[in-house]
Amino acid sequence: MRKFSIIVPCYQIACRVGRLFSMLAPRDYADYEVIFVDDCSPDGSYALMCEAAVAYPNFRVMQTAKNGGPGAARNEGLRHAEGEYILFCDSDDEVDITALSAISDFLAAHPEADLAVCPYEVRRGGRTRFVDAYAAHSHGEEISAAEIANGLGSPTAKIFHHAIIAENGLAFPARMTGEDVCFLFRFAAHITHAYKLDTCYYRYVMHRTSLTHSKKTRTEVTTIYEEIAPVLHEHFPEIEVEQFVFHHLLTKAKQMCAERRPNAELRAFFKKENERFPNWIAHFDLKKQSLYRRLILSAMHQADPVKIKAVMKLREMLY
Repeated sequence: MRKFSIIVPCYQIACRVGRLFSMLAPRDYADYEVIFVDDCSPDGSYALMCEAAVAYPNFRVMQTAKNGGPGAARNEGLRHAEGEYILFCDSDDEVDITALSAISDFLAAHPEADLAVCPYEVRRGGRTRFVDAYAAHSHGEEISAAEIANGLGSPTAKIFHHAIIAENGLAFPARMTGEDVCFLFRFAAHITHAYKLDTCYYRYVMHRTSLTHSKKTRTEVTTIYEEIAPVLHEHFPEIEVEQFVFHHLLTKAKQMCAERRPNAELRAFFKKENERFPNWIAHFDLKKQSLYRRLILSAMHQADPVKIKAVMKLREMLY
């Protein structure tokens, strides 16, 4: 068994195979494997990766049975992972592989760790921004499960104990926007010990074509909140309302506005949903919210479709 398994979902990366493999190749630390999972790319990525992987003993290449999105590719990687800890990496992002040595040393000193979270960088255009969701905690400090759950985002820049995933049958939901958030909440429900590390090994590279920045909106039967509501209610009641707002009301506002739903439909939906958690807006300190957040929270609480659409239009212009 290796210390780490790095799972990389891949789709149409033929032009980036060389750079990606070079970035993840061993330097001063080699106790890890990299599992590249091609999601049925039509550009020959799979064949190119198989050919390139021959030169790297710790690289494995596999392919999904059918195209299923990044969640399905990660699940395929998890089925074959042999590492004690799991890391996820997106194929167009950047990883400092030399940081694994320091992370390994920390985990060796803290074998009880279920999860370790790290700060990361975001590069957009020519600018790079440092992001630390747990800046209030110092290096090596424990973080509560509720804090972890409330600050979850991407599965990258996190180190997961493989045993928790395997023992609880955790997987990413298929073909759903925000499948990574659902996975993370379900993992957080099983955390006993989580640690903050100051090791910044991950850089998220934002492209105009990135899924998270695409203007196309997929209509789904359920929102993230509806998928994880039982987990929130049982394990994280203190953040249930916040997640209801951010992963349900906001998601629906974006979808309904993108689909140009009639005002009457928006008004009826938000009136009905506001009854689920009456006066939910009282859970937020509006003075600490951005202007966009203040405007959209107020509009949704008032169930005002005209204001909701206006704020969404402003958001589209700004972002």
